[in-house]
Amino acid sequence: MAIITRVTPPVEQARIRFSQYVSQHGGDRAVADMLGCSRSLVCLIRTGQRTPGLSVAAAISRVTKIPAQLWNQERKPRVPSVKRSRKRKS
Repeated sequence: MAIITRVTPPVEQARIRFSQYVSQHGGDRAVADMLGCSRSLVCLIRTGQRTPGLSVAAAISRVTKIPAQLWNQERKPRVPSVKRSRKRKS
């Protein structure tokens, strides 16, 4: 009989740990003040609707000891946009 286990992705692990930290340390507003960001961003990160950028991930790491690298493992590299030149009318 095989046992099936679900491997939790690193980003999800970080989100769960962050959500627990927020619950234990006064809620979204208190943690937002600690991190220097908005309450709404903390709420979006906690619910999995956003992942933090590098500066917020670093602040989360500093305050909660959740490694910043966990947040950015799923992120795809950004492809720079190509500017098209317009043809001028003669």
